[in-house]
Amino acid sequence: MANINNSENDANATLEISENATKISSITHNNKTCELFDNTASIPVSELTELLNQLVQDRHFGINALSSSDGIILINKPKLSHIQINNDLYRLYLYRYHAIIEHF
Repeated sequence: MANINNSENDANATLEISENATKISSITHNNKTCELFDNTASIPVSELTELLNQLVQDRHFGINALSSSDGIILINKPKLSHIQINNDLYRLYLYRYHAIIEHF
């Protein structure tokens, strides 16, 4: 398992990527590789691809996407969101160039 910093609640907390996670990749608007990990390993690849494409299109990856509303850039802190795919609700952790989906 890979550990990803999750400083949202605790500076020492980590978010682990499961060995069984589904991983897909894309290229951002600034030619950087971005990745989406589905820790649930239950979402169809077609749905993951659609989600990743939308995140890229909406420019959610990169430094600007992680700037807080008070103008401070917090590179190591993820944005936490919730997404619905079909009838299921998931957590979405959005980092600078990768995102992780977890069960809600």
